[in-house]
Amino acid sequence: MGMFLHRIARYPLLTREQEQELAHRMRVGDRRAREQFINSNLRLVVCLAKKYSSSLPGTGMTLMDLIQEGTIGLQTGIDKFDPDRGFKASTMLYWWIYQAITRALRNQGRTIRLPTHIFERFQRWLRAKEQFVQAHGRSPNAEESAALLVEIGLKRRALDAILATKARSLDVLTGEDQNTSLLEMLADPTSGPGTDLEQDDRRQELVEVLRSARLTEQEYQVLWLAYGDGERSDAIAQQLGLTLEQVRVLRKTAMRKCRYRAGHQRQGRAGAAA
Repeated sequence: MGMFLHRIARYPLLTREQEQELAHRMRVGDRRAREQFINSNLRLVVCLAKKYSSSLPGTGMTLMDLIQEGTIGLQTGIDKFDPDRGFKASTMLYWWIYQAITRALRNQGRTIRLPTHIFERFQRWLRAKEQFVQAHGRSPNAEESAALLVEIGLKRRALDAILATKARSLDVLTGEDQNTSLLEMLADPTSGPGTDLEQDDRRQELVEVLRSARLTEQEYQVLWLAYGDGERSDAIAQQLGLTLEQVRVLRKTAMRKCRYRAGHQRQGRAGAAA
C-alpha cells in the first residue's frame, strides 16, 4: 500500500487546460494520454476509498480492493469525459468513482462471489443451453440438461448453488427505478407479501424460472446487470457493446419469458392442488 501511495504521489494534479489537452489526445487513440489522465487522478480514488473504508468490516474486502474498484470507475469516467463542455473533470470523475466504490460495497454485502472457473463453466452452460434451444426449438429436459452439464464439467449441485446465489441477489430493490425487485415483478399479483418461509419458497421459484426460461446469453446478461447489479440501461449498453434500444428489447423479452415461466409454474401448482 505504501509503495502504491508513493508511486501516485509522483503524478501532479492536472489543470483544466491539461485535462482538455489529454482528452483531445485520447480521442485520436493516444494511450499515453489516457494513462497520464488516470494516474493524475488516482489520489481522488484513494481519498474516496479511505472515506468509505469504515464500511469494509464484514465484506471480506480490503482498502486496496476499494481502490481497485474506484480505479475502474475512474477509467469509465475518463472515457466519458467531454472536454468541449468546458467543465473540470474532477466533478464527473468523483461521481463515477463514488458509484464504483459504493456498488462494490453493496454487492459484497449481499452476494457470494463465484470462483472464476465456476463462473466460466456457468457461462458455457448458458451458451450450450442456448445452442440446444436453437437446434431443437425447446429447452433441454432433465436428462439432456445432465448431459450438457457433464459435457462442460459443471455439477448439478454447483449449478443449483449458482442459481440460488443469483436468486438472492436478484431479490433486492434494484433496477433503474430502485424500488422493485425481480422477485416482486414475477410474483403472483393475487398474493400478499407473505411470511419469511413463503419468501424462501418464492426465491426457490425464481431459481426454477431462471433455470427453465429460454433465455439467450445476452438476455440473461441484461437481466442480471439490470436487477442483480442495479445497472442503468446506458451502462449495460456500454458494457455489452449494444445500443439502448437493443438493451430495452432484450430486457423486455427476458422479462416476458420469465413471467411466462413463472405463470406456468403457478398454473402447474394450482392444478396439482385441485
